Amino acid sequence: MFSGLTARITGALLLVAIVTLAVTTAVLLPRLDSQIRSQELLALADNARAQRQPLAQITPAETRIPGSRAVRSIAHSLHTADGADVAIFGPSGQLLAATDPDGRGLEPSLAVRKALASGKSQHSSVDSNGEAQVVIALHGGGGRVAVELSKPLTFVNRATAIIRSSLLTAAAISLIVALLFGLWIARRMVQRLKALRDTADRAGVIGLQAELVSDDSHDEVGDLTRSMVAMQNRLRAQTSAQRDFVATASHELRTPLASLTVILEMLSEDLNAGELAKARSHAAGAAEQADRLSSLTSDLLDLSQLDAGRKLRTELVPIDEIVRSVVAEFAQGTASRGEVVASATEQPVWAIADPGAVAQVLRVLIENALTHGASAESVEVVSETAGGRAVISVTDQGPGVASADARRIFERFSRGESAQPTHGFGLGLAIASELAAQMNGELLLEPRSGGATFKLRLPTVTVDGADDQ
Repeated sequence: MFSGLTARITGALLLVAIVTLAVTTAVLLPRLDSQIRSQELLALADNARAQRQPLAQITPAETRIPGSRAVRSIAHSLHTADGADVAIFGPSGQLLAATDPDGRGLEPSLAVRKALASGKSQHSSVDSNGEAQVVIALHGGGGRVAVELSKPLTFVNRATAIIRSSLLTAAAISLIVALLFGLWIARRMVQRLKALRDTADRAGVIGLQAELVSDDSHDEVGDLTRSMVAMQNRLRAQTSAQRDFVATASHELRTPLASLTVILEMLSEDLNAGELAKARSHAAGAAEQADRLSSLTSDLLDLSQLDAGRKLRTELVPIDEIVRSVVAEFAQGTASRGEVVASATEQPVWAIADPGAVAQVLRVLIENALTHGASAESVEVVSETAGGRAVISVTDQGPGVASADARRIFERFSRGESAQPTHGFGLGLAIASELAAQMNGELLLEPRSGGATFKLRLPTVTVDGADDQ
């Protein structure tokens, strides 16, 4: 019992074979038949012209007297050469000789009369009975004679029949081969597709743990299998990342929530006991934990939006103006952590980016520098165009980042080994890095002997607006 795909593939191959045979027969046989008939007419005409010299040597008397030996010899020679019936007519249209025993009373045809009249016309035709007829006008015995040759072309029909029979035999063999080959291809393809379907069904039942067997074939089914294997690997990675994200986020949320719960319980006890000084201290601690929860919630929301494929704007952004605006936000309230200083080149710096995302990345970098840098030193923010890119550099004078942490700090929920547990949740740099990547840029940590320098590099344009990426 054939499956639908097997039947369709086999039917398509059979249809191709049948159409090929039909087209070949329709095109080849008529042309072949016509070519054979044309060649036979040309051969008859050439044989008649070959008797030009013998005819020229006959006497005028022989052109007037039917049945002369010389004329009969010429007719017999033509008949022997190609097996055609030959009739030779004199200048007045009288029959001089004929190889057909019944041709003694043969009257000249219209073609013969035209040939005798024109002296240069050749009349060739194949009548409805499949007989080739050629009339050639030649000079003989001081006058003009017409040589008429007639030959049945039954052999052409026999040759065409043989060729048609051979084609039908070859077609039958081709159809059988096409059928067997189509069945082999179809069954092989169906088996591969069934294996792929069964694996997909297993994946639907037991999940992504179902293993897809890679297919090394260089065809569409192989490409489909490899695409499904790649998709399964990506889904596994995404599922694993989501599971880790939820687990880590739950852990990170549990800590400030537990601290907040304890502080609120202590605050309640202090208020009941009338110890207002302790109550104020605990209230400040509760507010600090609430701020941490608010910051973590905001970071988690940003990450969820990035994972959901949030589309950023793409427009021409004045980088130096964004730097001045963000630095101004940190101008107040940073005396205990250091001063933030902005500097820029004389030429304006432009980038193709999302202004909100650029500002968010810059806030993360400045906050990170203020948190981990030396409290008495300033944080320098520089905007410039370098290497065909718009660059924002944030430099602090802190202890710097260990080489072992250079890459890990850009991962989610990862902090450097020297970072304190209260210094954030390890999401800021991860968010900044992903925002930079979505703007076709990159966030880099530049190695330094003292302190740390983070650089945000974005696509830029020249001053006159021409692309310089």
